[in-house]
Parts: sequence; C-alpha cells; structure tokens
Amino acid sequence: MPAVADVSITAQDFQRLQLHSNLRRYRFALHVCALLHRCLLPDQGTGQWRFRSFTGDEREMGELFESFVRAFLTQEQRVFPKVGRTPIQWIVDGDSNGLLPGLATDITLRRPGHAVVVETKCYGKPLVQRQFNRAAALRSKDVCQLVAYLANFRRAEEERLTGVLVYAVDQPTLPWTRMRLLGHEVHVVEVDLNQPWTKIDRCLRDFVAGLSDVATPSPDLGGRHDLSWVV
Repeated sequence: MPAVADVSITAQDFQRLQLHSNLRRYRFALHVCALLHRCLLPDQGTGQWRFRSFTGDEREMGELFESFVRAFLTQEQRVFPKVGRTPIQWIVDGDSNGLLPGLATDITLRRPGHAVVVETKCYGKPLVQRQFNRAAALRSKDVCQLVAYLANFRRAEEERLTGVLVYAVDQPTLPWTRMRLLGHEVHVVEVDLNQPWTKIDRCLRDFVAGLSDVATPSPDLGGRHDLSWVV
C-alpha cells in the first residue's frame, strides 16, 4: 500500500480509539499492540528492538490482572448486571483547590440495592512483616484505599455497599477473610496464579459463586473484626 504513509504511534493513540459493537473483535488485537508498544525498546548497541519483560513490573502486572478480573466478572457472573469502573468524588467541605487525589475504583459491581467495590492488587504476597516481631499484616495503603472508596462512594440511601480486596499471588497465604469496616462488609480474597489455568479458572469461579453470598446480608461475619492485622 504505497499510498499509505507511516504514522508514528503514541500511547495516546490507543486511548483515543473507540470500538463500537461491530468492531469489538479487534479489541484484543489492539490491546496486544498497545502492550508491544509499551514494552518494545530499542537496543542502543545493535539498534534492534527487544521486548522488555513486564512480569517483574508490579504496575504493569497490576493493570493486566485488573483488566483480566474485570473481563472475567463481566463474562462469568450474573449476580450483578453492571460491571465497570466508577470515578468517585471526595465528600469534602470547603474548597480543596484541586489538591485531593483522584479516586476511581478498579471494578464496581452493581445491582438494584447493592454495590460491590473490588480493588485488585498484584504483589505476589499480600502480607508484609511488621516491626517488633509482630505477625504479618496487609499493607495499610491497600486497606486505606479501599476505606476511602467506601467512605466517599455515593449511593442511594437504601443501597448496600461491600468492599473486596483481590490479590494475585504465587503462593496462597490467606483464607477468604470477611470482616466489617465503617459498617460495610469487606472481603479479602487471593487468586493463586502459580498453577494450571484450569485451577485458576476454578478459583475465579469460586470467587464469582461467593459473590452470590456477598449479595445476601449476613449478620455473622467470620474472620477478624479489627485492624490489628493491617500494616
């Protein structure tokens, strides 16, 4: 196609693309192209291109895991008909002068009368060691982030709100933990990625099945009820 000129691609080009329903089959190919664009780097010695591995990059892996879980929940669960991200405005008095950071959930599941805020994390190990030989605990920034979302999430008066932390791990360390924070149910769940795909699929389907239970209020919340295990 000699009449078609080469175009220098930027990351913003991928963000500007809008795919309607007739073109959705191209979505996966475009995501692969965007990944290659981010990870292909020129070699200063040879001038050739090499692929930068993103498996050791927590940010890249975190974004990939978030997208994967969101797509899985969109396709595989039927408890909550609406799945997507939700921007959140701070509940604040006075003029913040734009100093407050932006808030947006990784995943929000909604159905009449109930919303679930899902935050995905990809660290390999969700727990870190605390000082003075105390037991390992969740990272405080993870819990504080979820609490900020729950505290500022705008919902109908009768709408129930649930929070979930989903960790991608390479070795299981926690059981499914259920507690109550700020009057809301909060769950901590692990997905072990260091196993065959069939078992990962089974783990995610168990998580989806657990959402049916999350959608039903329970006065008896098993697990720990305090923040002594957060660091």
